[in-house]
Amino acid sequence: MENRSIPIKLVAQKTGLSAHVIRVWEKRYSVVIPARSSGKQRLYTEDDVCKLQSLASATRLGHRISDIARLKPEALEQLVHESKAPAPRENLATNELLSDAMKAVVAYDARALELLLKNATVRFGQHGLIEKVIGPLARELGIQWHQGAITAAQEHFASNLIRTQLLSNTPSFSPNSAAPLIIITTPAGQLHELGAAMATAAARDMGWRVDYLGPSLPAAEIAGAALQ
Repeated sequence: MENRSIPIKLVAQKTGLSAHVIRVWEKRYSVVIPARSSGKQRLYTEDDVCKLQSLASATRLGHRISDIARLKPEALEQLVHESKAPAPRENLATNELLSDAMKAVVAYDARALELLLKNATVRFGQHGLIEKVIGPLARELGIQWHQGAITAAQEHFASNLIRTQLLSNTPSFSPNSAAPLIIITTPAGQLHELGAAMATAAARDMGWRVDYLGPSLPAAEIAGAALQ
């Protein structure tokens, strides 16, 4: 019989995955099926550890766990090998920023994340902040939440902080009264407003006049505001 003797704490150390992520991947995708000790503790084999290491490497390279969970070990190793192409030099700094941002999110470190976003604004400007940092960060938050790598609380923490940062950043000039006016909101029931906040900041940066109405408005209210 297979030697199922490795506890989840040791598996987490060997793979770099948290115990939470390992359990989520088991439940959602059946990536491994551990045995249970007499005390109901999860026990894994070396093959389980190897598979989890390959899956961890692949997800860090940008692959979704839902797409790769059922790949055979050989196919998974080939995927990791092919994905390890060197990143273009111009992307290295941005990748480092995103890595630092995700560390701040995991640690609930509001001060570190706020400082990173402010420094990125100075470095790239408002448009560059949205395109190079916040857009990729928002996608990464969604991917990691979907994969179980971060909790809903961490995703909400990051999204709310980013939204506040975007909406508080105002251009150094006043929009011309003849500039186009845009009303930005989200439809009824849609409480996730990070995309709307990004659109608001981008429009203001381009000189538009913006009326931001917050999230979750019925269609009739949006139409009424536009007509008025």
